[in-house]
Amino acid sequence: MNNLMGPIPAELGQLKSLVSLDLYHNNLTGSIPPSLSNLSNLKFLRLNGNRLTGRIPRQLTNLGNLKIFDVSNNDLCGTIPVSGSFSKFTEESFVNNSRLEGPELMGFVRYDVRGCK
Repeated sequence: MNNLMGPIPAELGQLKSLVSLDLYHNNLTGSIPPSLSNLSNLKFLRLNGNRLTGRIPRQLTNLGNLKIFDVSNNDLCGTIPVSGSFSKFTEESFVNNSRLEGPELMGFVRYDVRGCK
């Protein structure tokens, strides 16, 4: 725990050589920046144990090198992506997000989750 507070800076998406982004167990708020999908070398993305809200950006499914993805214990909403790199993540990566639904299956997705932006 680093006691980081506030939103995740979108500028982190410019760190193209980044392999691991571990921001777990802090006080981060706001949404997950779609710009993190620019981190093509990223293997580990741990954002668990924060106060993140909003949807999981679908662009993150394009991170082909991603081995570990953990957003458990936040307040995310919407549906859990299952395409691309997300096809290998278990429900453990997403637990304790009471407004998160899923997974997306065969294109039948409910995008009308109340209050989810």
